[in-house]
Amino acid sequence: MYSLKIRVRLILVIIPILLVLHLSTSLISSHFSTRVIEDHAKENAQLLSDSLSSQLNSKIEHYLNISQDLSSTIITAINVETTLQIARKRYPQFTHIFYTPPDGNILEMAPYSAKLMDYPLKEIESYKRAVSSKKPVVSVAENYFGSKSVIIFAPVKLSFVHDQPHMLQGIVALVLPLESLFTDIKEISEESSGSIFIIDKRKIFLFHDDPEHVLTQNIHAISSHPILEKIFSAMSAQKKGFSTYTSEKEKNYMAFSPVSMAGWSLAVYGSYDQIESE
Repeated sequence: MYSLKIRVRLILVIIPILLVLHLSTSLISSHFSTRVIEDHAKENAQLLSDSLSSQLNSKIEHYLNISQDLSSTIITAINVETTLQIARKRYPQFTHIFYTPPDGNILEMAPYSAKLMDYPLKEIESYKRAVSSKKPVVSVAENYFGSKSVIIFAPVKLSFVHDQPHMLQGIVALVLPLESLFTDIKEISEESSGSIFIIDKRKIFLFHDDPEHVLTQNIHAISSHPILEKIFSAMSAQKKGFSTYTSEKEKNYMAFSPVSMAGWSLAVYGSYDQIESE
């Protein structure tokens, strides 16, 4: 009888200990799982952000090379207008191609439009930078000729003496719609569980899930969250990083990488709920 009482007392002591141990183990396991999910989110988001920004940099560099090739061809071209027409047929993603001599007034274009002959290309800041630097320049994104686009300005240079300054013969301007530039990113964004956006130095959207935001919304108008303000400042400074923040009782993540060829920044963002459900 006495032995039975001892057993009962031992059981009463042991059971709470086991319950505490079980609860502690569950909490540790839950915490570990959460950390794994967060690490997984950080790794994948940063990898995707870096990959997309790298692809976009390569694409912009490709178009800059095209502009330089065209400017080199124009130097020896017998008929500049025909050269521009052939270039546009080869690269239909450019909606317009212009050529201006050193005075900055449009001389030739493809396709031809009489009403665009007086278009003030030389007044665009990026045109002036291409002239002064004698290097290709990607313009600020604006609504050019009826589409949200950038213009790639490439100087047409001629040098008679090796290692001597090039003589500026003119400028080639290629109009590239943002829709064409971001085709691949749009497809990835539609397939991805997260979201993607791209901003320029003005912190204006160049790419967004909602097309209405493009070139119409400054990122500050979307959110005033303190952490997001720091993220957006880092993005406009061409930095790379990862951060988490809470909005409307939901924990979110954001990874961002610079698109250095144009001075832009790309971000991948989403909620941890999406990752957990996957």
